[in-house]
Amino acid sequence: MSDVTAPGCHEGVQEIGTFYIASSRDGLADVEKLSMYLMSRGMRNAFPWPVHFAHRCSGATCGIRDRIDLARRELVAASKCDLFIGVARLGKGSHVELGAALAGQTKRIILAGVDREDSLFYARGVVEVVATVDDVVRALEVRATPADALTADYLVTVCAACRRASCWHGELMCERARDAGTVDVRASVLRAENREHPDNLSTTKLQSTCGSVRYVA
Repeated sequence: MSDVTAPGCHEGVQEIGTFYIASSRDGLADVEKLSMYLMSRGMRNAFPWPVHFAHRCSGATCGIRDRIDLARRELVAASKCDLFIGVARLGKGSHVELGAALAGQTKRIILAGVDREDSLFYARGVVEVVATVDDVVRALEVRATPADALTADYLVTVCAACRRASCWHGELMCERARDAGTVDVRASVLRAENREHPDNLSTTKLQSTCGSVRYVA
């Protein structure tokens, strides 16, 4: 992973509460760097499992009670955190934690480097999928909120005639939609134009219909 501080963005993620990062042991370096980034932006690590694992499970000293306690604490953190991130190759334990996040109170879930075709739970509208850990940082550049009110700007594809995303999505099509084509417009500009309900411009809607969000500086 390269320098986790996103270029051109020095404010970073402002506090939305807690985060939890699931990973195999192969991804410990990325977990540490991403954790430092999020904590420097005001978030709190719900459970820094690498630290506890290293302290209590070094070699043969890790007993069954230690493992049970660690597993329970990891599941609680995954199910109650505001932001769940999965990095590197997600093993069996990480997928259990992902299940806890999906079934629990977690407000936002981002997975890095997974193939959507590998699992039903990677589907659009269920979780956010990005290519790399650096892309996780870019998705969180400005402010992330539980209510999907990111102030980071991003592009929305709209009908070139009526400039509404709902038209391009085929939900409320205008009379010229068939021949109008599409255009990409900043979400901030579309909100100011106020041509449709803001939910149609939300990142949640884009994840559901397009599978990704294209953030811009």
